[in-house]
Amino acid sequence: MEVYSSGYPLEKGYVLEKGVITNQEARGEYSLLSLPYKLDHSAKVEPGNSGGPLLTKYGEVAGINHALLSEGDVYFSIPAKLAIPILADIQKGVTESIGIFGQAVPASAIWDRYPEGLLPADTYDTGLWIEAVTPGSEADRFGLEPGDIIIKVENNPVGNWDTEAVYCHIMKAYEQNPQLAITIYRYPIDEYFSGTFHKTVLAQTDFVAKRTNFEEYNALRKADYYTDFDHDISLDGWYFQASQPPDPADTDPIVAQKGGTLNVDLSEAVLKVQILNNRILGWNLHLQTTISPFFDRSVVTSLLCRKTGSNWYQFDVSADKHYAIRKFTDNIEEATLVEGYSENIYSSEKSNTIRATCNGDKLDLYVNDNENAIAAASDVEYTEGQSGIEVSSARAAHVVIEDFLMKFK
Repeated sequence: MEVYSSGYPLEKGYVLEKGVITNQEARGEYSLLSLPYKLDHSAKVEPGNSGGPLLTKYGEVAGINHALLSEGDVYFSIPAKLAIPILADIQKGVTESIGIFGQAVPASAIWDRYPEGLLPADTYDTGLWIEAVTPGSEADRFGLEPGDIIIKVENNPVGNWDTEAVYCHIMKAYEQNPQLAITIYRYPIDEYFSGTFHKTVLAQTDFVAKRTNFEEYNALRKADYYTDFDHDISLDGWYFQASQPPDPADTDPIVAQKGGTLNVDLSEAVLKVQILNNRILGWNLHLQTTISPFFDRSVVTSLLCRKTGSNWYQFDVSADKHYAIRKFTDNIEEATLVEGYSENIYSSEKSNTIRATCNGDKLDLYVNDNENAIAAASDVEYTEGQSGIEVSSARAAHVVIEDFLMKFK
């Protein structure tokens, strides 16, 4: 789809840059904001263009330009479908902003700003770094200052895995619970402060966060991980992407934790969902998940590895005993590396344990108690990225995921 970035970059006049949308449903979780999805495109966005429109060739607004995604000609925008309801609230004078601008940052990024050394930001070594505070805002009255690092909200560490997911998840409940307990670190005086919105102002506290070095931080990001969904997994950096943006009018969640399991409810409108972890993982990795008995033969459950943007490897296991290892490029299946049928896959009588290894150029798929792989392939194009689970079906279906394991080989 052809698009144009429109705006007034710093030290320039009006500029209109041409490009195309490269991903209509790219991952929306990152350091500056938390969205269900975003638009990736190649229409150049320069400093000063943020907040300007991304236009179609017909002059329609496709999105609001936000930032350069990474090195190279990849930029992203907030989709118009997500922005319109917020714009309507702003026009009515309704806003949920507490008056801060900031971003989630890891230890290394904060060290660049505070070069004396270690980041005291709890055991997660991350936080929400405040770049600006609106004068007269709730944040200003509370006592927040530019340069403060929010390390806890309602006793939950924020900035986990360099995204704002946890912070935004908590703030969504702000209207229902305006009295939020917040702990911050103020670097210039090396002190911690805490307080409760709408109840107190910030005051010094004897709280002391654990100080770790960069090597320990990297080790944490590359540690083995297991969950049986007995706690809020968004705190571990999990989020989901649906094949279609969820209908705001539909209040039933597509993905929900219930009784120590992860429940996925696919509908005619949304027949595929990916549940992903923000942690960037390495070259050699073992993945494992257990799926409750299949009761619909159209259901396909998959493990994903080395997912970066719209590229990844996928290990499929179906209720009809079909399996496959696939390679996706630009969100489209580029190749089925191997496929077949196996009697080792249970249809409806038992839970299936699916295991996959991404080991160098070797991609192997295992099921249940079998020591030998039921499928093996070789490909070396994608080297690292996110991992997770995909659930898809030809019709509405209910799937229960019992656990998930990521382990470095």
